[in-house]
Amino acid sequence: MKKLVLKVIGITLLALIAAACFIYAALLIFAPQTLARFYDSVGNYDRAATFMYKRYEISGDKADLVQTCKFAIKSGKTDKEEKYLVYLVDDEGFFGYCGADEDLGAGFYDFICEKYVVAAYLNGKNGGVIAEKANALTKSYTDSCALRALAFACVEKNDKETLSSVKAYMDKIAETDGQNNVLDYDIARIDGYLGGAEG
Repeated sequence: MKKLVLKVIGITLLALIAAACFIYAALLIFAPQTLARFYDSVGNYDRAATFMYKRYEISGDKADLVQTCKFAIKSGKTDKEEKYLVYLVDDEGFFGYCGADEDLGAGFYDFICEKYVVAAYLNGKNGGVIAEKANALTKSYTDSCALRALAFACVEKNDKETLSSVKAYMDKIAETDGQNNVLDYDIARIDGYLGGAEG
């Protein structure tokens, strides 16, 4: 009798485990956003980003990609940020998409671009290439733009070589931008840091 009870319990447990695996697989295939929300709710943003990206692959909806990127940023992992944010920053329509979306706004574009260039830089991408990318992503030089974020990251890493590349782009912007207090201040400070003019 005891063996029969144990056998029934074992079979029941195996059936429950098999059912749970089947449900998980079904959600993964047909509703990965449900898994993304679950992992978000328990603080596993890395997995949430992975599953939300799977949802984006199914839907093609840019809102799903934006949510993927938000999860990647919440994960705090620069490799995840670089992996997913590149899809937004390389999308030529991303700036217009942000401007047209009342919930995002143009500030979201700058935020994503800042996060991307810093993540790519910290992950070891070529400094000159990243400086060029940051320049291309900077629509206007403000206190929140990709070029400025990269400059701060270079100072933190004491990377004067990449900072010199960033400054060269800043100088070009200064030639055409006219009066820009944020830009002028940053150029003066970088000159001082690099050993040029006092800042």
